[in-house]
Amino acid sequence: MEIVKPICGRVWTPILPTVFSESLSYLEQLSQFSKKLNELITNFNKFAGEYENYVQEQLKPYQSQLDALQERLNTVVQEINDNFDIFKVEINAKVNAQNEAIDKLRSDTNEKIDNYKSEIFDRLNKTEQEIYTHVEAELLRLKTDITTQVSLQLSFLRRLIDQHDKQVLSIVDAKLVEFLGKIPTGTQLVINPTSGSIDTLQQTLYDMYDYYRTEGLTAQEYDEQQLTAESYDSLGLTAYEYDFYSKRVIVLDERFYMFDPFNGTFKLISSVVNELADLHKGDSAFTAEEYDTLNITAELYDSKELSAYSYDWQGKLLLTA
Repeated sequence: MEIVKPICGRVWTPILPTVFSESLSYLEQLSQFSKKLNELITNFNKFAGEYENYVQEQLKPYQSQLDALQERLNTVVQEINDNFDIFKVEINAKVNAQNEAIDKLRSDTNEKIDNYKSEIFDRLNKTEQEIYTHVEAELLRLKTDITTQVSLQLSFLRRLIDQHDKQVLSIVDAKLVEFLGKIPTGTQLVINPTSGSIDTLQQTLYDMYDYYRTEGLTAQEYDEQQLTAESYDSLGLTAYEYDFYSKRVIVLDERFYMFDPFNGTFKLISSVVNELADLHKGDSAFTAEEYDTLNITAELYDSKELSAYSYDWQGKLLLTA
């Protein structure tokens, strides 16, 4: 904040009274105004310094977070620059290797052609030499065309690499802007395992909670059941059971349900199997109340050496015999 300088301390130096009355003259009023104005300027400058100190004190608790965010940003930028430099070095190495291979091929080919020319030319007569000269001219033209095409292709390849570099830079800039835009302020950041991106801790917990509710109903799926309040209350679901297992309880999956042969209701297959088992056990099996009335000791029970199956299906016969 800019410091305001006081104005001149005195406007004039009176020697004689300016007026012969108790009222203040214009110059005296101006002098008093100047004095008060200087006092206001002094108080303002003092307040400006205290306000600056107050702002710095309020920012201190958040300075570590700002420094950590700045450090992370610098790390991301450095990683991007390092990866780009590595990519550029690899591309340049490949281009240089290709150029060296082309130069070597050109040199080897020219050497072989020169050797063939010298060998063949020595064996020809005049007419054949004229034919050879024509063929040599055609070969030279062909070699020139090939060299031109190779140069054009190399130039095209370099333009593609330069264009690719620009595209990579634009993509990196866009990703960096997107990354910075997604960084929330004043919150703890983590990597969200459901999306793989950086997110707030609270949103990550919400996403993980939704991820594990695989058997929970959406609002639309619940509406499709057209349940009355009475039928829903009869299920006796807790909030947790509804949140995680409502699809298993409310939605009837025909793969696990069948019509009860006793009363025709549509119920779980396991319930029907239990009813059929109870029917076939008949009077040979114990109820809990009937077992308690026996007052049998543990020693006597162990002496019978009953298996679980024997007790379940023939317990009454075997223990009361």
